[in-house]
Amino acid sequence: MNKDPITTFFEAKSFAIVGATGNKDKLGWFIIDNFLTHFDGDLYLVNAKGGEIEGMPVYKNVLEIPVIVDAVVIAIPARFVQSVVEDCVKKGIKSVIIESGGFAEVGDEGKLLQEKLVETIKDTGTRIMGPNCIGVLSPEAGIDTIFIPQDRVGRPKGGPISFFTQSGAMGSAILSSLHHAGDGAWISRFASYGNACDVNEVDFIKYMGQDLSTRIIMAHLEGFRDGYSFLKEAKKITPKKPIVLLKTNRTELGATASASHSASVASDDAVVTALMKQHGIIRVEDFEEMTSLARALRTQPIPRGARIGVVTDGGGFAVSASDAIEKEGLSLGNLDKQTFATLKAKYPPWYISGNPLDLTGTVTAEEFQFGIEQFCFDPNIDAILMIIIPSAPQFDVHDFINIFSDFIVNIKDKHPESAIKPIFSVTLGGEESQIIDAKMEKLDIPVFSTPDKALTIVKYLVEYRNFLNHNRTLLLEGRY
Repeated sequence: MNKDPITTFFEAKSFAIVGATGNKDKLGWFIIDNFLTHFDGDLYLVNAKGGEIEGMPVYKNVLEIPVIVDAVVIAIPARFVQSVVEDCVKKGIKSVIIESGGFAEVGDEGKLLQEKLVETIKDTGTRIMGPNCIGVLSPEAGIDTIFIPQDRVGRPKGGPISFFTQSGAMGSAILSSLHHAGDGAWISRFASYGNACDVNEVDFIKYMGQDLSTRIIMAHLEGFRDGYSFLKEAKKITPKKPIVLLKTNRTELGATASASHSASVASDDAVVTALMKQHGIIRVEDFEEMTSLARALRTQPIPRGARIGVVTDGGGFAVSASDAIEKEGLSLGNLDKQTFATLKAKYPPWYISGNPLDLTGTVTAEEFQFGIEQFCFDPNIDAILMIIIPSAPQFDVHDFINIFSDFIVNIKDKHPESAIKPIFSVTLGGEESQIIDAKMEKLDIPVFSTPDKALTIVKYLVEYRNFLNHNRTLLLEGRY
């Protein structure tokens, strides 16, 4: 391939698996199975014992392979990895994934092994991802080096999000989470790069920033190998693509755990937060926020502003949402006079026709949907939060789902201006709430368990919009 090694990790046309085995209880087999199932390129198997697996020849080392493969994944004990990397360099293989553990994360002896790997590839053009990682998932290219069976870790289908992480566990968790969300079409590129002895966060963000199939970049980092270069690259990307970052290793205790896990470099957390905001990076607090924001960015437009409209049939939750809106630095939109008049004409006098729109416990499905539509049409509302308590006696869940679905499916054609507003859903109750949530997921409406969690995600989106607006102003003034 005429591409750089980072690109090749995700777009290789030929792959070699070192540590291949026909034993279907071992890690090497799971990697083989991934490639046999999805990869259309050329696959080569390597094991010192030689032989044959699934009718394919097994080479005793990479030097025996009759071609120069684009990429290699290594899954063998740490003590044997060095000689394989030396062979890869001799062969001219430029992209090497080392999934084996037992390097810098385990102490001084492992650190020496890792340093020798780095010295081996110095000035050769060969790049190493890992060691101590689960490697790459690139669904459209059929590349999957993850050694965990697919019934344990879900594999999302091709989509707009690229994600990189030092942690194999974190990577596995987000893959499984997105695999079960909506239609499952989420991931463009995924990388778990472990100890980052060579390839690091700068390589990934640079590649994903230029990758045409990547619309959203998400990352989990325990530390930076090169924070300055990372931010320099991010500054080029965030005006075009959102970057969402979960940066752990925030405390002294976290730093200790990280050092024993992935040999990561700690950094001053307050400085990290300030720099991220300055460069337009969205920093989330935890795994739940990261996955929720991924769903929101993939399915909803970025709101134009911070004016929130709340539609609910529970007065207590209207108050709760109002508190959360203020806490997050957002605002309740002041309804347009025409919207207010339309609501007053439609509803009985005991409904509170304002914002929040409190439809009380006598609301019907049709009345609830009418409120959502009017908020969509109102020019003073930038984002809509609907809080549904489906226990109202006259509220038929299935009627609401049908009416709402028809509106959402047709809104882009019939009301294009209204379609640019994001909608978020909170449903509180028992079995009927689960029915609504499942349908909302299918309609690509982000679902949350509380108004507070929904509004935190809205805050992140609004902050990103503010960054884009500020950046656009600087560009017009020639100061960016």
